Amino acid sequence: MGSKTGSQGDAQKLYRTIAAQTPEPGMVERAKALTRFYYNGIRQIFRNRSEAKRLTARGRAGEVLTRREILLIRKSREDIGRVAPFALVAIILPELLIVLIVLAPGMFPSTCITDAQIIKKHRKAQETRQSIHDSVVTAATENSGLTVKNFLNIQSIIKVADQYQTDLAVAGLPKEGLRNICRFVGLGSLGTEGMLRKKVEQHLMFLHEDDKMIRKEGIESLTLTELQEACELRGISTHDRQADHLQGLLRDSIRLNLMMDPRPLPPLLTITARMFLLNTRLAH
Repeated sequence: MGSKTGSQGDAQKLYRTIAAQTPEPGMVERAKALTRFYYNGIRQIFRNRSEAKRLTARGRAGEVLTRREILLIRKSREDIGRVAPFALVAIILPELLIVLIVLAPGMFPSTCITDAQIIKKHRKAQETRQSIHDSVVTAATENSGLTVKNFLNIQSIIKVADQYQTDLAVAGLPKEGLRNICRFVGLGSLGTEGMLRKKVEQHLMFLHEDDKMIRKEGIESLTLTELQEACELRGISTHDRQADHLQGLLRDSIRLNLMMDPRPLPPLLTITARMFLLNTRLAH
């Protein structure tokens, strides 16, 4: 009896010891860790800006930059513009950042997003794309007769391009269509119709040049993070997706966007096809 009581007492001591050695981080500790993370992230922005200036000078001198270097220049420019509003919110209403990463992810500098926030951002983007897909497919079935089957292979997509050439021009899109495209590829969807149109046009031009760089350097050269970022920019959801599947989807997207034979396709068609297909690959 005494031995049993002693064993129970030893067990309780062991449990208390384990509990004492592995405490749950409190709110203060979590806040301090997050503050350090944001502080280091903002410092990295200014280090990136210095590097971006050096790379820009090399480019102007005629040196050919890699895709990674070109994207660093682009990200640096974007992040600098986000520092002030992000820092203001982080200081005044830090608890609001948890909401903003879902509602306004474009407000966050790229160096100030935690891994957990990236996962949450990608999951929310996937939900948004699913909602847009459902709406677009329903509307297309009712108004034009187009279905997912019309986008399953290159030949069918070419027929869509021939039949709806005018409708696939950014200049003719209504505001709601522009908003859907912005939301689908992860751009901010606030602004006037003119602002949204310009944003879509600039994004399509960027994707065209970026596709050429990826084709030149090879999809296999991308790290997993770079692969995920490239896919998200093209409306390809990366949450819970394997790298080989994402590589295939990115390859499909680049193939459509850079296709020259029998003729180039409207730039908007690549994203339109992805709205119908979501994460389904083209038939080969």
